[in-house]
Amino acid sequence: MKKWLGVLAIVLLLAGCSDPAPQEIEDSATVPTVQSPEQTVNALCDPENPIEEQTDGAVKAYVPENGCTYVASLGKHILLFTEDGIGRYRGERLTEVATVEIPDIPTPGSGMLQIKEDGIAYYDAKQNRIVFLNQFFVEVGMFSLPEGILGDVYLSADWSLMYYCSEAGVHIIDLDSGVSRLLMAQSADWLGISGGFLNGTVLRCSLKQENGEKRTMLISAETGAVLAEGSHLEKMRGSQDYYYLPMEEDYVFGKLEEQPQNLLLSGDGALYPLPNSNGAVEKITGKNGCRLNYYDIASGKRTATIKLSGIKKISKVFQINSEIWFVSGDTLYCWDTAKSPVEDEKIYTEFRYFYENPDEDGLAAIQKKLTKLEKSFGVQIYYWNEVEALAPWDYSFTAEYLTEPYTQSISQIKRVLQQLPEGFLQSAVAWTNSKKLNIILVRGIYAGVETDKYTSAPGIQFNADGDAYIALSVGEELEQWFYHELGHLIDSRVMSTVNTYSGWNSLNPWDFKYDNDYEKNLERTDSKYVEGDKRYFVDLYSMSFAVEDRSRIFEYACMPGNEAVFASQYMQKKLKTVCTGIRKAFGLTGETYIWEQYLQ
Repeated sequence: MKKWLGVLAIVLLLAGCSDPAPQEIEDSATVPTVQSPEQTVNALCDPENPIEEQTDGAVKAYVPENGCTYVASLGKHILLFTEDGIGRYRGERLTEVATVEIPDIPTPGSGMLQIKEDGIAYYDAKQNRIVFLNQFFVEVGMFSLPEGILGDVYLSADWSLMYYCSEAGVHIIDLDSGVSRLLMAQSADWLGISGGFLNGTVLRCSLKQENGEKRTMLISAETGAVLAEGSHLEKMRGSQDYYYLPMEEDYVFGKLEEQPQNLLLSGDGALYPLPNSNGAVEKITGKNGCRLNYYDIASGKRTATIKLSGIKKISKVFQINSEIWFVSGDTLYCWDTAKSPVEDEKIYTEFRYFYENPDEDGLAAIQKKLTKLEKSFGVQIYYWNEVEALAPWDYSFTAEYLTEPYTQSISQIKRVLQQLPEGFLQSAVAWTNSKKLNIILVRGIYAGVETDKYTSAPGIQFNADGDAYIALSVGEELEQWFYHELGHLIDSRVMSTVNTYSGWNSLNPWDFKYDNDYEKNLERTDSKYVEGDKRYFVDLYSMSFAVEDRSRIFEYACMPGNEAVFASQYMQKKLKTVCTGIRKAFGLTGETYIWEQYLQ
């Protein structure tokens, strides 16, 4: 009974102080443990800093006495958080209105503190409670929490719910009723909740696995269902409407129930996402300072830019309306983006697709282009979700789900096929069941650990069920690797129909032997036979097997800009032997073919 009476008292207290009529913050308020302006009038502006003059008034500088861990707003005033408390300031000079000392107070960015028009609510880890302060920093309520909370918690923006971890799993507690329930049960060493996203509908939780490794996952705040899992989620930032997630070469951001997008930066800079305000700041560092670009995520445009002299490192960035607040060293700066707009009509955002969520319309358009290639050149081309089942026993394929690599590769495939004499490809695969070359376009090609091949490869040629296949990783170098794998296919026909290569070893140095082992070939370092007048090989890889040597020669002979590779008399002899073998095996006469362009 006492427990429920206690809960009822808290509910009544909250009912009496929650959602009051909006009030104007008065500068004269004085409360216990809070300094009033009558006691100390302190403006944080730094009149000696030249930044305001340098930027025509767009940037102002301030020097907080106790540093700054976060900047937020409360009504018309600015809140500056430090490790020991909060200060409230007004006006452009940031004149002190009130301060309160709260050691180890969390910041709004952590999810353990939320600000509303009528005050602040935060998690007091030492006393295991939620504390409610009004707009004058007066404590007007508290909520005692259950024992056994592990790590950080997440407080909803409207102060109605709090999420926490215990040994039993993830819990949700209603701060109005005091009712707590288990949201997600799982026996593990929970580490806590490290964030909330998309208006608090998604939580990020961490736990320690049996092997000691950390496991990070996103779960639904409503059902507890696991939405995503992976160590990369530790880098995820955001709350309210947007999330940001840095990827390998770009930044992915998204909104609830909308297609994720990429943010394409204008330069090679650092990004500071501001998801609460639907924006992002890019910092491009130069010799004497840096340039800041502000991007509006909703429009995808760069709407403001400014050059800052003498500032290179920025540790924190926040946004309040049109103002960007950032910390550099001991100084807090405020950039009013409205005073430094830029006319830039370029769109810096594009839709981002994943394997589980591909661009189905775009992939359908790619299929039409591939079908056109198939009809024009008599080949069979596989892509997207067709490829993984086609991998030979000693390799695995990963499917490409983006359309751009396919678009780039289609033009390269067409260019290669146009260089081949009429009927050439059909002669190379005449022995197959389908009488067609099968081309497989993939994102990645990986060899099994039990094989002696490389762990990954840009292309492979193989035979399966009486047909010939060439698998290629889509990308900028597809054309070159297509020629290399065609070289293997051509080599098989030459070897099986004529004896041109019977004396091939005599074209190598007298003291040379092929490795006949890919792993052993990786250990080669002596480059005396791959350069200058004594060049016998295209590169060290050519020394692995005789078939790789000839395919490498065919590959480089077909690509532009390789005159120097075939300048030596020894490379000329090898190239001539390859060209002679192809002519004999395929019955070619007359014109000069692309692989003969470097013959002297």
